[in-house]
Amino acid sequence: MFMQTPIQIVGLVATIIVCGLTLWMGSTKAKKASIAGAVAFVATPLVQNWKDWSDPQWNIFAVDTAFLVFLVFLAMTGSSWWLRVMIAAQLLTVMSHITMAVNREVLARAYAATTYLLWFVLLAALASSLIRPHRTAPRAS
Repeated sequence: MFMQTPIQIVGLVATIIVCGLTLWMGSTKAKKASIAGAVAFVATPLVQNWKDWSDPQWNIFAVDTAFLVFLVFLAMTGSSWWLRVMIAAQLLTVMSHITMAVNREVLARAYAATTYLLWFVLLAALASSLIRPHRTAPRAS
C-alpha cells in the first residue's frame, strides 16, 4: 500500500541511503536532522488520508509542520547552509499543504508531485552535509 509507484520506491531507497550515511558519517546536527527526517518519512504514510487525495492532507500537514519547527530550532544553534536549504524545502512543503487547503482546484497529482520533489531537494541538502571542505596545509615559504 505504501510503495505503489516508482517514485515512492526511489524515495524510500534514497531516504535509507542518505539517512544511513548521515547517521554513520555526519555531524551531530546532521544526525539529528536525519533522524527527524526519517521519522517524518515513516509517519507520513501512516497518517495519510488514503480515502480522498483531493482533500488537504491535514495529518501530513501536521507532520511536515512539526519537522519544519524541529529544523528551525536545530538551526538556532548555529546554522549551516545545508540546513537552510532543508528549512526552505520544508517550508515550501508546508506551503503546498496550505495552497491545497485554500485552492481546491489544485490537482492531487500536482500536490503529491510537489511534495516528492521537495523531499528529494531536502535529501540532497542533507547529503551535502557530508561534504567537508578540503583543507590544505599552509605552504612553507
